[in-house]
Amino acid sequence: MSNLFEYRRRIHWGDTDAAQIAYTGKFLQFAMEAMEGWFIHTFGLTWFEISTERGYGNPVVNCSLDFINPLTPKHELICTVLIEKVGRSSFTYKVLGKRSDGIESFSASITAVWINCDTFKPVSIPQEYRDKIEAYAGICNKHQHQHQ
Repeated sequence: MSNLFEYRRRIHWGDTDAAQIAYTGKFLQFAMEAMEGWFIHTFGLTWFEISTERGYGNPVVNCSLDFINPLTPKHELICTVLIEKVGRSSFTYKVLGKRSDGIESFSASITAVWINCDTFKPVSIPQEYRDKIEAYAGICNKHQHQHQ
């Protein structure tokens, strides 16, 4: 794994509002789709599989969104997923969304916590997942330093 993960999707007519731009509420959905894509790419499992087969959940406990430029059905959305911070039981994603014409659209910061699905209590990130998260965070840090 040496590159940053990118998730791509079309903006569909059903994603828009009366102003004919992507509806505000859809941006968190776009970021969550990108995060699950990163999960599948990184762990080879969906959130559903980690929950039902491994007994771990990864609920979001905090998020913020910055809207930069609108999206329309003329655009494909390209989301780059970064890891900002890794704690004992939580980690923070940064999702950077840009349009297919290269214009930045939004930035999301989302913190999720690792839990035991039976107790709904936080647990330490299991080592097999932590190793992959930290390896990807290293790629993110290296990429960030190269672009400063």
